[in-house]
Amino acid sequence: MKLNLKRSEVTLGDRRFPACALICPPDDVGGTDWDRSLGGMEVPGYPYAYVPGENGILVEIAQEPDSRSYAVHLYSRTCEHAETPSGEWTWLPQALSIVQNRIGVHKDSRGLIQGAWHWDRADEWWVVEHIDRVTQLPYDEPPGPRVQLVRLGDSPERIG
Repeated sequence: MKLNLKRSEVTLGDRRFPACALICPPDDVGGTDWDRSLGGMEVPGYPYAYVPGENGILVEIAQEPDSRSYAVHLYSRTCEHAETPSGEWTWLPQALSIVQNRIGVHKDSRGLIQGAWHWDRADEWWVVEHIDRVTQLPYDEPPGPRVQLVRLGDSPERIG
């Protein structure tokens, strides 16, 4: 996986996809746009970015450390209020899952995600096929404040 920050795209094998980073809505914690951004940074040994789908979903692709495999997650462009490990509340994209060939927020009575929503140790060819498939499935967008999509490589001074 190669991130091209200048062109704001990710390359997997011989396929290129548009890619972006996210800025979550302001929260009670405060901080700058940079503090609320996700994806698009070249973390040594762990590149990741979001591929915006035609149907409105975000496919997060992260290369697993010291590996040629990938972790893939599905997210909404809308956010939910979530508690961080430090006990603070912030806005984060909602995790999506696939149930009966439809993408949305599917949870059981305990609030746990139902259906397929993340894949670990995926091969590059599978990720490419998965992006093509899931970005065409019907999608029910959940309510909530929206993330802002920004080009990869935008510096903190240029974001916002």
